[in-house]
Amino acid sequence: MGRISSFNFRDLDGWGPAINIRLERRNKTVVVADSYYLFSPYLYAFLNGYLNRPVCYSCPYARSGRVGDITLVGIFGVYGVFFPSLDVKKGVSLILVNTEKGRKMLESMNNNLDLMPSCFEDAVLENWNLAHPTVRPPRRDTVYVNLDKYSFEHLAKNEFRCPHNSGFMQDGL
Repeated sequence: MGRISSFNFRDLDGWGPAINIRLERRNKTVVVADSYYLFSPYLYAFLNGYLNRPVCYSCPYARSGRVGDITLVGIFGVYGVFFPSLDVKKGVSLILVNTEKGRKMLESMNNNLDLMPSCFEDAVLENWNLAHPTVRPPRRDTVYVNLDKYSFEHLAKNEFRCPHNSGFMQDGL
């Protein structure tokens, strides 16, 4: 079988609301999963807050007043509204500058980055967790009890799927 030499949870090939897992063994790439998030039981559960630790629902850092000098965030959705010409296939990140030290750090890296100015209020529009903790879903506790009782395949078919996509389950996820 060989050793895994590379693993990407979300590679940049097909960047978007998808789970893209690729493994490389002996210079051969194997696609493990490549699906839109509504068809991926794991990603659907993750994005809906079913798999979060309890502290995530009351996270003290999900707010505008941050404790770090800078905050790095994978940003979603907003770039299409505010930066329609941006090539998102390269990946898009948000850098929040929280302190004067953070501003100086960013300025020192400016020649190595392709920066586009924005603001916190715009970023929050599609990135809720920048300003608010994840809302605890009513089914969250049931999901964790069932993780001890059933196989992942059972949960994928019965709990980790988009309601309007009830007949589809991706093998292996």
